[in-house]
Amino acid sequence: MNKKVYIMIVGCVGLAVILIWLFSSSLNENKPSQQIQDNNSSAGTSINERSEASSGSDENIPDRPVGVSPDAWDKFVSGYKMGVKSNVPIVFYGKVVDEKSSPISGVEVTGLITSFDETIIDKLMSAKTDQKITQFTEYTDNNGLFVIKNTKGNSVSIKSITKAGYQIGSYNQNFGYAPLMASKHQPEVKNPVIFQMWNTENTQGLQLIEKFYGIIPDSRTYTLDLINNQKLEGLNPKGHLAIRINRPAGAIPRDKYAWSFELEAIDGGLIETTDSDLVAAPLDGYTSSFQCELASNAPKWRTSARRNFYFKSNDGKIYSGIKMKIISNYQNKAVAEISYTTSSNGSPILR
Repeated sequence: MNKKVYIMIVGCVGLAVILIWLFSSSLNENKPSQQIQDNNSSAGTSINERSEASSGSDENIPDRPVGVSPDAWDKFVSGYKMGVKSNVPIVFYGKVVDEKSSPISGVEVTGLITSFDETIIDKLMSAKTDQKITQFTEYTDNNGLFVIKNTKGNSVSIKSITKAGYQIGSYNQNFGYAPLMASKHQPEVKNPVIFQMWNTENTQGLQLIEKFYGIIPDSRTYTLDLINNQKLEGLNPKGHLAIRINRPAGAIPRDKYAWSFELEAIDGGLIETTDSDLVAAPLDGYTSSFQCELASNAPKWRTSARRNFYFKSNDGKIYSGIKMKIISNYQNKAVAEISYTTSSNGSPILR
């Protein structure tokens, strides 16, 4: 081989080796800077991408809207995810019975299911509420049973229970299902929630009684007979409701004075209520007495007081709805102005 040609070949190979080495060094030098660039790119990712990376992919969560700060959007997304988790399968078993605990068929039960509105994410923080209300209507079968199922939410509210010829008594309206609730409703097919209705045929004889009883206001006791509609002297077991009124002797209406009144149920109890329409007395929750005291310096001092009560006596054989106005000073006495309806057949239905 010609010596000059040989030298040229060796020189070309050497030059190629040098070029490859230089190119390889250049790649290695660029790797750290590329890694830094990748890290910076991750740090600058939108709040949505970081949320998805930390909590998993959420196809329902859109990109952060323009004008919404990352912190605000992060809180919104977090609340959204918690709301979605609060929507759990709803199952509710109920049973409607009459005063004898016999089932009533054909009763219309209406109510509301409250759930977290999962479409709020599409409204991008513009919705006024994140709650969705769904109405339902069910009817009891021949066994008095009704079932609510095949839906999701966080609470059930029973709004009305109706059937011609019957009146519903007082009942628990709201039942919670959300996982974080302290006392969740536990549905049991063999132990449905009982709702009691009363046949209104037994209430045809109910009458509204109005009385105006004079009371000597020195804490002496009078007893009101709610069946025979009369006032008895002293604590009389033939009556139903004892009443005492006390104020200073000689007090005049224009002067403020301390006064009080007390009610005591004989063989029964009272429940004060804000109900203006006393339709159905509760079956339980009664206390044996009620007291009201007005100090002379009370901010809303008055010579009179109005109160409404449900009343139960004779081991549940007698129920009353009572509206009472106590006048502490009237013609040198006091007055118990009372209107009431009394059921004496064991039914709490008062109209």
